[in-house]
Amino acid sequence: MSKTALITGATSGLGLSYARYFASKGCNLIITGRRENMIRENAESLQNQFHVNVEVIIAELSSLDGINRFLSQIGDRTIDILVNNAGFGLRNSGAIINISSDGAFAVLPHNVLYSSTKLYIINFTEGLHMELSGKDIRVQAVCPGFIDSHFHESAEMHMYKSRKGLFGFRDPDAIVADAMKDFAKKKVISGHGQVHVLKQNRESGKPDSLFCCIFKQLEPVCYNRFIIQYASA
Repeated sequence: MSKTALITGATSGLGLSYARYFASKGCNLIITGRRENMIRENAESLQNQFHVNVEVIIAELSSLDGINRFLSQIGDRTIDILVNNAGFGLRNSGAIINISSDGAFAVLPHNVLYSSTKLYIINFTEGLHMELSGKDIRVQAVCPGFIDSHFHESAEMHMYKSRKGLFGFRDPDAIVADAMKDFAKKKVISGHGQVHVLKQNRESGKPDSLFCCIFKQLEPVCYNRFIIQYASA
């Protein structure tokens, strides 16, 4: 019997790449998103390409009413795999993949809330991994770094996506492929090379110099504004 993967935020980026990955493994899909036309086009494409069942649920998971409507549509169905971009839970078996970020280890000006919530996801995942050690549920947090998706445009962030190297942008399909290799190795935290650099720098107790260097590369105008404010404080 085919497994069912529930993937929240599957309109584009990592969510869509995870949908392609699990569909290619023969899983039926339940995918959620807010941009109805786009996600229904994705569902049709996935069904035609991989010959699996794909159900679309249009959901606004940032509100309690939206979550309740979403859960009512899921009902008592068994979810074997969860890619958790927006919040959900499993029962006694399966896999939970939480999307965090390398930003969890890089607290930057104008990025404090984002970094803090992503670090929470890592801590939550590690704790959940320990709590579920006696159950048949595998847990992973993915820290993907910079993704070549619509995320930055939607947030009106001006990024140089042609940048290469440690902090360059990566294709979401490649990120998912690497994360699933880590999942097969039972790695709880999956991240590209920059995660290890940022984590080591943060643990050194003196993260400011590296983070400001990164910030200068990513957003020169914002960096200059921050330095002026910092110097005048």
